[in-house]
Amino acid sequence: MIKVNDDLEREVYEAIGRFIFWFSKLEGMMKADLAGMLDLDNDYLDPVTSAFDFAQLCKVLAAMRRKGSAPDDQKKVDEFYNEVFKLNDRRNQVAHGDWTLSGARVVSRHTRTATIHFDNASTVATACAPSITVPGRRFANVKVPSGEVKLNGTFTLTAGTATTLLLDFDGESSIEKTGNGYLMKPVVRLVSVQ
Repeated sequence: MIKVNDDLEREVYEAIGRFIFWFSKLEGMMKADLAGMLDLDNDYLDPVTSAFDFAQLCKVLAAMRRKGSAPDDQKKVDEFYNEVFKLNDRRNQVAHGDWTLSGARVVSRHTRTATIHFDNASTVATACAPSITVPGRRFANVKVPSGEVKLNGTFTLTAGTATTLLLDFDGESSIEKTGNGYLMKPVVRLVSVQ
């Protein structure tokens, strides 16, 4: 009988779970972006966005973002979605790989050959770590010091009734460069309450 290293096993499981969790957040943001661009009512969000797999969703968003944009902006859109597609490839490796504690064995549909990905738990953990692209195609970790988003404004919540908040997230103003990285201090404006 082979004794499994329980700490390593837990580390691999946690890394896979963390990756899948954060990827699902990315997919949720992409769906919300599409809904916002189409001005979809909340009742139509799921029926419309569930028709797309992640790659299709990104292709639609990229096409919509590029339409009417200046050439420099189109290039930025293309660069962003190229990174997102690479991340989706990693997600496919994580989700569809044949996992052992020494990595995920993935067989290519095109070449029919197997490759081992994520040869240790830390490569899984860092594959979907919160990051932003900075000039020079480098990546930097982003920390959210408070761990929460605060809204400026007042509104009343009534038990038993739905309240809809329209929020405006200012991504550019939310990221602050520091001496050793970046901080995210979310700048969110309460637009309306219904």
